[in-house]
Amino acid sequence: MPFHTPWSPTTALPVLLSTTILIVCALYVLAYPPKLRPLAFALLCLPWTYSFTYQLSLTPWFTLNDTFGRMLYIWLAYMNYAFLIVRVDPVVSKKTEKTDGGPPGGGWRERLRWAEKVLYTRHLRRQPQHGYDRLHFCTHHILKVLLLLSINYTWDHFIDTPPSFSSMRASFLRRLPSSFNRDELMTRGTMVWDSCIGDMLYFSSLYSLFAVLFVGILRLDEPSEWDMSLFGSLGDCWSVRRYWGVYWHDYINASFSTHVKIVTRRWLGMQRGRVGTRLVENAVVFVVSGCMHSLVRFVQTEGSGEIWTVAIWYGAQMLPIAIEGVVQHVWLKSGLVMGCKTWLSEGVVMRMERAVGYVWVFAWMFWSVPKYLHTRHAWETENLRRKYPELFGRVVEDLKVTVAAGD
Repeated sequence: MPFHTPWSPTTALPVLLSTTILIVCALYVLAYPPKLRPLAFALLCLPWTYSFTYQLSLTPWFTLNDTFGRMLYIWLAYMNYAFLIVRVDPVVSKKTEKTDGGPPGGGWRERLRWAEKVLYTRHLRRQPQHGYDRLHFCTHHILKVLLLLSINYTWDHFIDTPPSFSSMRASFLRRLPSSFNRDELMTRGTMVWDSCIGDMLYFSSLYSLFAVLFVGILRLDEPSEWDMSLFGSLGDCWSVRRYWGVYWHDYINASFSTHVKIVTRRWLGMQRGRVGTRLVENAVVFVVSGCMHSLVRFVQTEGSGEIWTVAIWYGAQMLPIAIEGVVQHVWLKSGLVMGCKTWLSEGVVMRMERAVGYVWVFAWMFWSVPKYLHTRHAWETENLRRKYPELFGRVVEDLKVTVAAGD
């Protein structure tokens, strides 16, 4: 990243130290919850803030640092949800309870082990359902890591094409004939793959690595405490709503949704089950998630990069969700659907509906992802042009000289 100081062990040490302090303190307050929980959470935010601010100093690899930074804000939202809203308490056996007026009951090993389980769990109140033993579980995830990393390596080194940016592509709408050329289709396909598929493969491989580490090597967890996959199946994503609900936002769903519901239902008095309530809550979750992505980009670019396009893109996800909700309502209420089921059978109609849904999701991503990336590039270039006009002026003059020399 051009905005960041080159990595060295010296720059990494403070981030490692602050992250270690954050983990140790989080384990302690989970194992021995204090009476003043908000104060304890506020103290946790101090090392968190340092680690988040200097996230790019952790390793020489931007992708790992970027993942670390995003993990930090997801974890903070989860910790606020588990520690302050749900107010989880250690589960200890009766035989280790203490009654001598000392510290809270329960052996420290048992409490620490329980805190480790809660520190960063995927589902606070649900256990995955599968019957794999330790050997088969680890074998599955090792093979999965090898497969996913091989796919990403093949894409990066043999298929991927560098993106092509231009101010023309940043426009909101264009006439279709000028849009459909081979170069642009390849560029758009690359952007969609990198954002929707490549990231999924990368995060899934990290998940499988940690599953093997905690279950097979450290043996801190049982196989039943880990799901077999990080994301849902692409086959379940026949609507944009299902894409975001099943395929991508699994980790932040409980914490973000709970925070939003406190505002909409407890403070604003919106009623559960109404379409308006659901739309408002979904919209707020997307906007908050977009703002978190903007915050990550602000930190990573030290305030010099363009940060708001990603928030706009996340907020815009409500547009296709609202459209498909209206279309689905009209389709189900029309007599046409019943006629099709009578004529073609219900199974055929369902497969046709899903086929249309897959095309719809792909079309939305094929349009919106490149639109977001092109717009961000155009806005960022314009910001730099205004900030450093003399630099851009020299570049233009050099180009004129080069063209004249060529003539």
